[in-house]
Amino acid sequence: MPELISSKEVKARKEHRCELCNGFIKKDEVYIKQTCKFSGYIYNFVEHKECSQILSSLWRFIDPIEGATDEDYTEGVMSYSQLFVCPRCDKWDSEIEECKDDMTPYSDCRAKIIDRLSKYQIKFNRIKFAWEEIEGESHD
Repeated sequence: MPELISSKEVKARKEHRCELCNGFIKKDEVYIKQTCKFSGYIYNFVEHKECSQILSSLWRFIDPIEGATDEDYTEGVMSYSQLFVCPRCDKWDSEIEECKDDMTPYSDCRAKIIDRLSKYQIKFNRIKFAWEEIEGESHD
């Protein structure tokens, strides 16, 4: 598992790509920069502040074994969105169970996801063998 050496907020001097959603971090945008070490290699990992917040809130839902990859993040955000966010959105087509807009990887829905995560906790119901939301502030 990667070792976190440092993590800080940085104002972008140039455009970057978010390692989680693969969207652009624009010049002058504040983002999270982490320096990590894995198998003797030191590298930087950059992410939108919002993506970092979502990952932190959805960590148990995503359940990465060796740290979260962009695939883990995208799959987790898509699954969470389709279960809890999209059905309540006016862009959701309930007949075909798809978004009317092309939202992959849901980067345009980050604000809706963060809002929902601030109001609900997600827990795994072992009896129903399904994730469910419980009203109340999220406890990261």
